[in-house]
Amino acid sequence: MNCIGWQSMPMRTPPYAKAILAVFLWAVVLLIIYVRSPFPALLTTRSLVRQVTNNIDPVELQQWATNLLAHHEGEYSFDDSYDTNIPAGLKKVQGFPLIMRVDPERHDFLVAESPKIWIFCGTKGGPFLVVGYPTLATPSNQNIIPWKPGMFFVHDAGMEKWR
Repeated sequence: MNCIGWQSMPMRTPPYAKAILAVFLWAVVLLIIYVRSPFPALLTTRSLVRQVTNNIDPVELQQWATNLLAHHEGEYSFDDSYDTNIPAGLKKVQGFPLIMRVDPERHDFLVAESPKIWIFCGTKGGPFLVVGYPTLATPSNQNIIPWKPGMFFVHDAGMEKWR
């Protein structure tokens, strides 16, 4: 065999290999679009809203929260140790850390903010529930999901406004 005139045979890819590669590339593109879209966050928020509204009595929750606010009046805390008397329904919510933040009444720049408790706020960027006195004003923007007077959910897209 003479090596001077010898050429390598071109490799042939099976016809299905191109189809598999195309499907794989489309899957990667769709995954990137899905991850960068607000859709996963909306599913997470929807899951929290559904679990809370199905498992928790809002009257019991608000009574517990207002008692806790009265007990911690003027005090700021961020803790997960309020397990003593929490409503049983809070423990039924799965997939969200049961961490609460007691946010006392504040008067910043002549704007008074009512005291409130943030519940399930342990995941940075995740949705959470805000509970306060029935007179707590519910903000009106696309990141707020009202529930009952003095109670609303904050969608994670608005998290930076509430930190």
